Amino acid sequence: MMMSLWPRLIPWAVAPAASSIPRTWGGYYYNIGSGIAVDGSGNAYVTGATWSDDFPTTPSAYQGTITAGAKDGNVFVTKINTLGSGTSSLVYSTYLGGSGSEEGKGIAVDGSGNAYITGNTSSSDFPTTPSAYKGTTDDVFVAKIDTLGSGASSLVYSTYLGGSDGELGSGIAVDGSGNAYITGLTDSTNFPTTPSAYQGNLIGYADVFVTKIDTLGSGTSSLVYSTYLGGTFMDYGQGIAVDGSGNAYITGLTDSTNFPTTPSAYQGTLQGTYYGDRDAFVSKLSLPPELPNAITLVYFHASAGKDGSVTLTWETATEVDNAGFNLYRSRKKDGDYKKINDTLIPAMGNATTGAKYSYTDTPPAKGTYYYKLEDVDYNGISTMHGQEKVKVKIMSGDAGTKKSKRKKGR
Repeated sequence: MMMSLWPRLIPWAVAPAASSIPRTWGGYYYNIGSGIAVDGSGNAYVTGATWSDDFPTTPSAYQGTITAGAKDGNVFVTKINTLGSGTSSLVYSTYLGGSGSEEGKGIAVDGSGNAYITGNTSSSDFPTTPSAYKGTTDDVFVAKIDTLGSGASSLVYSTYLGGSDGELGSGIAVDGSGNAYITGLTDSTNFPTTPSAYQGNLIGYADVFVTKIDTLGSGTSSLVYSTYLGGTFMDYGQGIAVDGSGNAYITGLTDSTNFPTTPSAYQGTLQGTYYGDRDAFVSKLSLPPELPNAITLVYFHASAGKDGSVTLTWETATEVDNAGFNLYRSRKKDGDYKKINDTLIPAMGNATTGAKYSYTDTPPAKGTYYYKLEDVDYNGISTMHGQEKVKVKIMSGDAGTKKSKRKKGR
């Protein structure tokens, strides 16, 4: 668990006692600011942790109140217009958390007003989205909030990230394509890595992790790149940046004499020779290019029939190692999507001409429904497409029947 790492990290990081936290900003109780970013319009984006039940939030907040029973506070995410004045300068502010302990540690912002946050959570009910890479509890969280949005829809993406032991998320950056780059520390031997990882296994007591997540993706396909980085002792990534070519730049602390360095290194050996002394490190990782999706999708549509059925149609232009498709249905736009096909809908596999597909679904009741299409390749990697809305007005007598068919070529 996350908190088990704190004693091992002293004096690298000290878990603050509640009595030592100054009451200098926020609500009546304790508040800590840990990360800040700024956009091109002079807005400051701040994250940290708050124990206050009166922390200032806006009507557009994703979460307007602190989680009942939260053990050690919630994350806060706040956007302030530094060119504004008084209460009008508070553009967006929200709690974010579950019933355990949370702290926001790093924050970044893109050109559309989305805030990307990472930090630590011990909550099994930390808010995640249906598109999450991982929906079960771990120690690091990665969240994307649309500060121009409102309510539940402002939480664009949120996921846990970690293995079975301890993690600390510290730094986050974002590129122009909506990919989040996260760094921190892990002592899990099963921290998620990708086949292209620079270092696929834990080497030391705890290693740096560097992870790239596509926040526009869904499920396992959103994990674009992930690697360990370290030597035989303890290494901790604390800050990360990304350039226009997708290279990640990481800095932090190491006490490993064999921390990976390059022949061109300014300093190739550890200089901290006294017990407990450590050096900083600076690393640049050239991340591999993103692999193409299993399909090139031309369209995905949903239409309601007069008999209460819904016909789902889609067309591909090309397919690469495409094993098949799944379809998902929900009553809410941001709700819990359920798979409606019993078995994987067969695909073309590999084709340069593409194909047209159709599937008939009969929902269990009248009302508005939302549908998504998932393609799955032969490696089990999936990509989610679309969100099609349809309104069913008349119910059929054979609710639950479903048919699918494929027409090759176009």
